[in-house]
Amino acid sequence: MNASGWNTTGENTSTAGLPKSPFDRAAPGEPVFADPALAPRWRAAHRAVQDHMLRLVAGAPWGAGVVLRGSLPVQVWVGEAAREPGDLDWVVLGTLEVHEKVVEALRTGPALPDGIRIDPSAVTQDVEWTVREYQTDGIRLLIPWEAEGLPAGVMRMDFAYDEEMPEAPVRLDCPRGDGGPSTAISAASPGLSLVWKLMWLVEDWDTEGRGAAKDLYDAMLLAEHPPTSLTPVHLRFLKEETGNWFTPQSVPHIDVDWEPFHAAHPWVDGDAEKTAARLERALVRLFAEAAGRP
Repeated sequence: MNASGWNTTGENTSTAGLPKSPFDRAAPGEPVFADPALAPRWRAAHRAVQDHMLRLVAGAPWGAGVVLRGSLPVQVWVGEAAREPGDLDWVVLGTLEVHEKVVEALRTGPALPDGIRIDPSAVTQDVEWTVREYQTDGIRLLIPWEAEGLPAGVMRMDFAYDEEMPEAPVRLDCPRGDGGPSTAISAASPGLSLVWKLMWLVEDWDTEGRGAAKDLYDAMLLAEHPPTSLTPVHLRFLKEETGNWFTPQSVPHIDVDWEPFHAAHPWVDGDAEKTAARLERALVRLFAEAAGRP
């Protein structure tokens, strides 16, 4: 670990970055546009809000107390093959009043991007949201934003409390949609991110009879990503959280909601069976390599 507190063995070294045309694909939760020409403008504004919130967290005194995970790190690591993030997903280390801190950062932090309006007093908690799949407490913050000539949008930020972090976070350099300097954030490593994706896939399948195709797809991307590695610590953590039965050969037997996933992401190649097979092959290699490590 270096002086910043990041585990440099997992530091982001990918040059793939984010998609070259990040505003060509639909963003999760975006409105239906009467004028299709508004879509890329809305997505650019939403991305500007996302980049701003990352910058706020990175620059806040409490920023070191949260760790980014989920679909955004996957997108930074693997590039165009990744799906657009639906929210900013964080693990809270220790005790932190996140709602108050985010509102304070919006009021006192850096200026908003040009043309974007956010009323800090309008930030609310989604009382219907839970972190059941994480099996821990947490909150979802809803951050409404406006931009001239565009439908209003909402940035979601999810914070999980009491989540076990079996290893130190890594440094993640998040590119900005406007091409400005990237934002350095503490994030879960590719290996731990993969383990969490597998845990959520198994949890949904076990409790609902069907896993989330987004987790299957993200896990496949992470498992095939060359810098991703697993350690004995990762394998123990995965076994403890899945009841000690999960193996790479389990993947093809997990049913997922592929049809709605592919309808929302028509550019994804393959189907559920091919994606599961690719994930299984990659996990066989990663599990074998981990077993040979001390």
